[in-house]
Amino acid sequence: MDDSIDKTVRVAAFTGAGCLVMLVCFLTGAGSAIGGIVWAVQIPEDVLLAINTPAQVEIADDVLIEIMVTNNSAKTIELSSIDISTGYLEEIEISSSTPLFESTMEYEDGFGMVYQTYYFYLDIPAGESLTVTLKGEAVAQGNPAGEIDVCVNSVRCFDNILKTIVR
Repeated sequence: MDDSIDKTVRVAAFTGAGCLVMLVCFLTGAGSAIGGIVWAVQIPEDVLLAINTPAQVEIADDVLIEIMVTNNSAKTIELSSIDISTGYLEEIEISSSTPLFESTMEYEDGFGMVYQTYYFYLDIPAGESLTVTLKGEAVAQGNPAGEIDVCVNSVRCFDNILKTIVR
């Protein structure tokens, strides 16, 4: 009988130890994943962004959105994409860019926001700047406002707000 109690105690101890090891592994993995997400969405410290957009335009006017990305880091970065929320694009239609975007697509994030993404994949060498000009047209009267995300190295994005009055 003592043998069966010893075996039961050992089985319970190993089961408890196994569960504890699994819990520690799970918590370590979850902590690493959260840390990775926080790292991925941090704004690069050595990258500066300047956005110039008109405050007011008339219907049928050209709308130029200038985005200058300055790379003050010691290595080359990539301008991956520029995302503009469709709330801004309801009154302003983007038709082209300089330099040209490679492709574009619409997507919805997990929070109900819809964006039009313009993909560039352009290198910005250390110490240099790149200016992208998105060309559009004011197509409807209103007060469009929305988010613009400028993403470098695929996952690190700068968030800003665009606002233009269309009369």
